[in-house]
Amino acid sequence: MRITTIESQFVSVERCVEYTRIHPEEIVDAPYLPSNWPSRGSIELKGVSMRYHLARPLVLRGLCLSVPSRAKVAICGRTGCGKSSLFQVLTGLYGYSYGTVQIDGIELCSVPLPILRKSVRCISQQSAAVSGTLRDHFGETIPEPFIWRALDKVGMSNAVRALPNKLDEVLNEDAFSAGERQLIALAQGLLEGDNGMLPKIFLFDEATASVDVVTDNLIHDVVLGLDATVLAIMHRLQHVQRFDKVVILDKGAVVEDGPPHQLMRDINSRLYTLCKKAGIEKQSNGGTLSPSVDRGSMSRSMRSNGSNARSVMSKSGSKRSPRMKPRAPPSPPPGA
Repeated sequence: MRITTIESQFVSVERCVEYTRIHPEEIVDAPYLPSNWPSRGSIELKGVSMRYHLARPLVLRGLCLSVPSRAKVAICGRTGCGKSSLFQVLTGLYGYSYGTVQIDGIELCSVPLPILRKSVRCISQQSAAVSGTLRDHFGETIPEPFIWRALDKVGMSNAVRALPNKLDEVLNEDAFSAGERQLIALAQGLLEGDNGMLPKIFLFDEATASVDVVTDNLIHDVVLGLDATVLAIMHRLQHVQRFDKVVILDKGAVVEDGPPHQLMRDINSRLYTLCKKAGIEKQSNGGTLSPSVDRGSMSRSMRSNGSNARSVMSKSGSKRSPRMKPRAPPSPPPGA
């Protein structure tokens, strides 16, 4: 046990050494960048390849993707197919080796990182609450009306107003449930900028991973109602039918994309295969997807139960079940 504890503590030392070796990010000047960039939120990737280290293999291999302005796009695929790597390229966390990435016609590598990360908002699946007050969680410099508007969008304003000190209430990890913490993280991502406007591009890295069904529906209602371009990594496929476009990644490349209703009509499509493996099918109303039911076996079971019932009725001659003969009383023991 002692060796295991020492080994786990050395991980902290290793992490500190790793931080000392990180190279500072380049600060790029962009004198010709429009002040309102991005104004539309269109994304264009052509032949993008990326690796995390020179000695490691490519994780994105010639990826090509076109996202129109204000489109809602679901990114699907197996673990390790490149979904999170795509988001890290779009937020400038990692550079790309080959290809071009353009947002509103501007090459991504020519945009200063502070401007890029203000314009492209990423909301992850890990909802962490900082120690301190709720106001500290959102930021001391954020105007209070901006915070209340963001909380109202995700349906958390009443819960926060019910706290004794409201925004100045001291929070800890147990102050809210996992779903409420995820809603607060979403509200933080929906904070308006200095100009009172929301960003034109949102990236959601499975923002509903640890919430219940009701909160899941609420988050998707908020996300799909944004007046912005939305890219959402999805492992739960129940809401995939509500998106404008579905992109399937495999081994760092786009292997299938298109409107979900068209892909679901093709039984040979990868989206259909993923939904079938997840045990869900398209509902008749064209909305969310629901768990599939083997209707053939259900009808056979109903027919079987019906025939058994008719057989009992025919034998008894009436609708009542046949009476059972009373048992004979037990015989007394010998010598009694």
